[in-house]
Amino acid sequence: MRLVSSIVLYKNPKEVMQKAIDSFLEGKDDRRVILVDHSPTNELASLAGKQVTYFHNPDNPGFGAGHNFAFANSPESDYFIIQNPDVFLDPGSMELLLEKLNQDQNIGIITGKILNSDRTLQKLLKKDPNILALLARRFTSLSNLSIFKKALNNFEFDDMFYEKENTVPVISGCFMVIPSTVYREIKGFDERFFLYFEDFDLCRKIREVGKKVYYFPNASIVHLWKRGAHSSFKHLFYFTRSMFQYFRKWGGWF
Repeated sequence: MRLVSSIVLYKNPKEVMQKAIDSFLEGKDDRRVILVDHSPTNELASLAGKQVTYFHNPDNPGFGAGHNFAFANSPESDYFIIQNPDVFLDPGSMELLLEKLNQDQNIGIITGKILNSDRTLQKLLKKDPNILALLARRFTSLSNLSIFKKALNNFEFDDMFYEKENTVPVISGCFMVIPSTVYREIKGFDERFFLYFEDFDLCRKIREVGKKVYYFPNASIVHLWKRGAHSSFKHLFYFTRSMFQYFRKWGGWF
């Protein structure tokens, strides 16, 4: 089985990147990693190796565009993996996900249980977004108001949901496994989303072609997550722009 992991970089620590690469390459399958570096310099080029191909594009066309470039410039594969540079697979997790995909050909994209470094749960599964829920998540004081609280409850899943495998509307873009035929059919990421909401859009497109978005908690992945949209004006700008772009494309504001 041929697997290609696409990792889009931007000023990432080399030691973290190496750990992410190593965690993916463990396994008996034919595995390759495509690194697309959008950093100003090519300091991470030394990560290239026998199974790792490095591309440098300081113009930085965006997250989705980077993964599309990786797919277009990768060897033929059975599965295409979207992997953040700070994501580490637990041993055997990739095999579990592949087994599930082989069992159910209607699955168009799959992820596992995403954990913090202390093994606590990251609640990253989502339903289709609406503007009220997103505002409540951005401005936490709003979540006390009934209209926002209701919208937020209808957007997120409770802890118990994460214990069982299930079809879901949206999985996180930090780690996704997609049959290459499906990625090709939907034409990959919509490159109009520079950053944020590209995972919402991708899952929506996969559902539109009749495939399932799937959560499989038997597989576990560690994600060194930082909440960028809350940490800088630049990230807030990208988040807001992509949010409005998503609703213009798909509707469902409320």
